[in-house]
This record gives sequence, C-alpha cells and structure tokens, in this order.
Amino acid sequence: PRGWCGKTLAEVNVRAKFNVNVVEVKHGGGTLGGVDSVGDSVGGDEGMTETAQPTTKIRAGDTLVVIGRDRDIERLP
Repeated sequence: PRGWCGKTLAEVNVRAKFNVNVVEVKHGGGTLGGVDSVGDSVGGDEGMTETAQPTTKIRAGDTLVVIGRDRDIERLP
C-alpha cells in the first residue's frame, strides 16, 4: 500500500497487525523519475532481494514475501 512507502518494516508492524512475517523484500523499481513516492532515491538496488530486517525500508514497487496462514495473508492490503 502507498501508505507503507518510506516506512520501515518495524514501523508498519505487519506481524502484529496481520499475523504474518515478512521474510524478504524484493525491490522492484516502482520509481517515479528515479525516486519513490516519498522522495527517496531508488537507484542501484532495483531488482535486488533483501532478507527482511526491522530497519528495511519499504519503497514503491517493492514486493514483500510473507509467510503465514492463508486467511491472514488474504487480509493484507
């Protein structure tokens, strides 16, 4: 969701809100003129997959790889 862009995984708190764990973040290059929707540069790591850490920042175009029960995953926005 757009409201998650620019926030860290800790700030979004997916585990507590949706009962799923984010295990990877695939940076997908959903850029707007070389920056994401909150103005952060997204240059050199497009297409990179990173192990999820609490400090991992979510950007436009990212894909979050999650694990959890189907019913919990289906609740994700």
